Amino acid sequence: MLSFIRPILMVSIGVTIALLAAWRIRVSIRERKEGFPTKDERTMRIQGRAASYAIMVGSYFMILLLFYNMFIIEVLGWPELGSLPALNSSIIVMNLTYLGLQRYYGGKEDI
Repeated sequence: MLSFIRPILMVSIGVTIALLAAWRIRVSIRERKEGFPTKDERTMRIQGRAASYAIMVGSYFMILLLFYNMFIIEVLGWPELGSLPALNSSIIVMNLTYLGLQRYYGGKEDI
């Protein structure tokens, strides 16, 4: 009975991602026509700093997941944390860290 929900959900997620990409491309083209530079030195510095910190936070998060997995297996005797939840949570943490730091550094006068 619920077998039809998965394809509908996958298609709707794909359409949403395609619409977001098309919107972002449209905004970028409009900004370029208005004369805004796509990337200058400041934005490249902001993106570089945000990306390097996001990689470090993501790496430390994955190390914590590793120790958490070892703890629940060895001490508590529970089954191990699957690779899919660990991978998904790592991607979410790294991306949210990048977006948050990019917004934070972008709001500062100069870094």
